Amino acid sequence: MFSETNHTILIALTLLLALPSFDNNVHAAFLRGDNRFLSTSNEATTATTTTKEIIDEFKKTRDCHFSNPSINAKFSKDKDFVLTVVQAYGPALECASETFKANKDIVIAAVGQHDGGKALKYASDSLKADKEVVMAAVQRNGKALQYTTDTVQSDKAVVMAAVKSRGEALYYASDKLKSDRNVVLMAVNSDGSALCSASKKIAADREIVLIAVKDVGTVLGCASTGLQNDKEIVLIAVKKDGEALQSTSKQLQDDKEVVLAAVSNDGFALEYASDKMKGDKEVVLTAVASNGQALCRASDMMQADKEVVLAAIQTKDMECLSCVLPGNAGCADGKFRDDKDVVLAALTKDACLMDDDKCYNYESEWLSDRLKKDKDVVAAAAKCNWKCPNKHY
Repeated sequence: MFSETNHTILIALTLLLALPSFDNNVHAAFLRGDNRFLSTSNEATTATTTTKEIIDEFKKTRDCHFSNPSINAKFSKDKDFVLTVVQAYGPALECASETFKANKDIVIAAVGQHDGGKALKYASDSLKADKEVVMAAVQRNGKALQYTTDTVQSDKAVVMAAVKSRGEALYYASDKLKSDRNVVLMAVNSDGSALCSASKKIAADREIVLIAVKDVGTVLGCASTGLQNDKEIVLIAVKKDGEALQSTSKQLQDDKEVVLAAVSNDGFALEYASDKMKGDKEVVLTAVASNGQALCRASDMMQADKEVVLAAIQTKDMECLSCVLPGNAGCADGKFRDDKDVVLAALTKDACLMDDDKCYNYESEWLSDRLKKDKDVVAAAAKCNWKCPNKHY
């Protein structure tokens, strides 16, 4: 009588013999109790899993426990395998064993790859302090500077290489180098936003601030108070990004030349202008020409000015007409609910604004009951049926 164990073996052998492609040598190995065929099988599976597939799985899951168990073993034991993978995708160094994370050849290969700067994060502590390794990493991605030691973050050659690659890497440099004019010049030439990581001393350096705001206008907020009141610098900043107007002095927020430059770039910058400028018709017309919704940043007097309201409605790239029209949501003066010119201008812009059962209604209170019955208004609104069918109920 067969024992339970023998019975199990017999079933397994029967199944193996039924496989047409199963090698007779494997059958023999099985009968001998030799389990080497298992490793052969794993190696075959690994061979059919390409480097790209391994990397794709890692990128998708951010998990070093791969669906193919043999791959996990190779990350622990196979140097050539790890080298091949990190040369293709540096951050995969995370999955390597501690031994390989301390292997200089492997780590340099990982950090030198185009995505490899962040791989320095997974290197051993000794290699994070190795200047050659760190230099290779920051030349690829300056922000890798964050993963090294205080000593290396104080090394001028390394930091210069880092900020040349990514100006924002200045954030990770030592305080001493954040005050080094040559280092900061290199950084802001790479990325104007690096000014915000520089020392207060450097933030008062006119040449450096000029370079920075030419690249990123809003870094005016990181300049010294004195330079935030420098009209030449402020004009350059607001022409690059109107929002920079919020970072200048009240004096220049009341300067018509400066404010006009800001709202020409970004109508919403009107929010940061002085009350006087918010009531200046030329300034407001310029703002709404840039962005019709800037009307909501204007003075009450301007929101009641028909020419200004019409200009806001007719802005080419208007995205939220109901935000401007009178009513619960809009900011134009309520008197325009009964102004036929304004209503027709709005309907010409979007016929589906009419309160119509067949069309999406933005704001039922945006026009008067009288004009809802006006034949010209109704005719304009009737275009809803063909102009914006996607807005039908």
